[in-house]
Amino acid sequence: MTNNRKERRKQRRKQKNERKSEEKKEREVAESLVDQVRTDIIELQTVIGNQNTEQTNQLFEKIIDKLNRIEEEIKDLKLENNKLRVEYNELKIKYNKLQSDHDELKLDHNVLKLEHNEMKLKFDEMKLKFVKSEREKEVNRKCRDFVGRFLFKLSRKLNYQVICMLSEEYEYGNRQEVKNKIEAKLGFVKMKAYEFKQISDFRLTSNDYSHGIKNQSAYDALIMIDNMDFPKEMAHLKAPFTKVLKALQIWDTEN
Repeated sequence: MTNNRKERRKQRRKQKNERKSEEKKEREVAESLVDQVRTDIIELQTVIGNQNTEQTNQLFEKIIDKLNRIEEEIKDLKLENNKLRVEYNELKIKYNKLQSDHDELKLDHNVLKLEHNEMKLKFDEMKLKFVKSEREKEVNRKCRDFVGRFLFKLSRKLNYQVICMLSEEYEYGNRQEVKNKIEAKLGFVKMKAYEFKQISDFRLTSNDYSHGIKNQSAYDALIMIDNMDFPKEMAHLKAPFTKVLKALQIWDTEN
């Protein structure tokens, strides 16, 4: 768009310079004829002074002829000038229209650019949400199995039939007593009761996901956890997951 505008300006300057050059040439022709008439008049004065009638008539004829030519030149110049003025006005109208079209296109371009940026921003936000969701799904899918095994074994070791009974007792029963039991049983991996709560909540929220890795050894799962890219919102689970797997390494050898 910028290059086209520069080219149009260059073309207009060229046309303007050409018009000026033509007008200059035409003025020079007219001025030359005027100079010739002036010279003839001076000569006429000299001849009249000599009272040469025939020469006087000839000079008058020459003067009249040149004056007629000058008059024709002036008429032609006026016509040409009017024609150029009309063409100039037409070009000016076209230029103004092009300028107006350019401004409208520029405005449309800016609007489209703004809409594009807004759509790109929304797309990036959706992409981030999608990536975050996929990473959360991956953590849920890959860790659900060993967390379930851990909670099952922990509940049995604390004399509960199912993990939900242990979780409800911790949540709604004698919390301090259950807390002490949990921390005492898991003291060898230094797991706190609040970490047990995090693990238990994770297991409940991951119920909608299928088991991603079945029968995975605790050792392999530890390596997986160590190299897993946790989403920011789930990064707090890495430490309790590690403790869960260290506990499973010992408990799995007991059976």
